[in-house]
Amino acid sequence: MTKRGRGIRLMTLAACAGLTLTACADTRAGTALPDGDEASEHVSAKFSGALDNIESDFTANTPRKTVLDQRVRVNEITLDQQTTTTQVGDPIGVVSRERSNENPDDNLEYLRPPGSDLQYIRLGPFYSSLAPTPWVSRADPDPGIGPCSLAENLIQCRMIKSIRASTATGGDMEAKSLSDGGTVLNVGVTLETFLRNRLLGDDEVYFEKLPAAALEQHLEATIVLTPESQLQNARLEGVISGTTTSNKPFTMELLFHYQILAAPRADEIPAAPPADQVTLLPDQAAIDDFNSRRGKLVE
Repeated sequence: MTKRGRGIRLMTLAACAGLTLTACADTRAGTALPDGDEASEHVSAKFSGALDNIESDFTANTPRKTVLDQRVRVNEITLDQQTTTTQVGDPIGVVSRERSNENPDDNLEYLRPPGSDLQYIRLGPFYSSLAPTPWVSRADPDPGIGPCSLAENLIQCRMIKSIRASTATGGDMEAKSLSDGGTVLNVGVTLETFLRNRLLGDDEVYFEKLPAAALEQHLEATIVLTPESQLQNARLEGVISGTTTSNKPFTMELLFHYQILAAPRADEIPAAPPADQVTLLPDQAAIDDFNSRRGKLVE
């Protein structure tokens, strides 16, 4: 049986004592930097510069096309989805398409046409009961400017925050040069840091159930940079297995993979849908009702 979203988060709460972890780093051949204080400073500088560039890129209204893969398995309950996001234009337009790899009917499209103060959401077949039209619209929920101000950047921004927090607290860092002039950076990210950055949602419920021994285990974070020191892709992954507080077998598999694709064309941002194809959510009460009904579908 598979469920999305909240169902996974509820099941994750069963994780508790006796957890062990394995994880995989980038396996491409490269030349590791030498050991020693000078090398350590070089690696730290590489991480700091790369993370600064990535966070700056998230705030910039520059053309960008990306894909984010998320795979989470907690025992038999899974999330397996891909989100492709394009932003381009002046003023900026954004379209983000989210689809389940398990159910082709489970898909949503989020559209912010250039210069519009509305966000449009196209409902895939799985969500068609939520409105009498193929689209709903609401006031743009992210009009601000700053790191992670766009919802489309939220998960990858939390990934980068987790990696930065790990480097700041002395996580083991490694860098190697690739034959094309690029660089691979690796660092361990504790499960606690991963959860504190809300990559699986509200963190407090996890800390009520997970012991310190589990939270201290590490996921593997990998950043791949181009020869120009720009982000090519970033991933967080690992497998945790053990027993729950009721001594039942427990396995959690996590993979978050963010990739930069080729630069988009201006015509990749669709126009706003016709008015007769859109149901307006006029206020917060209507938005809350829509989100509540949507949440029940994915429980």
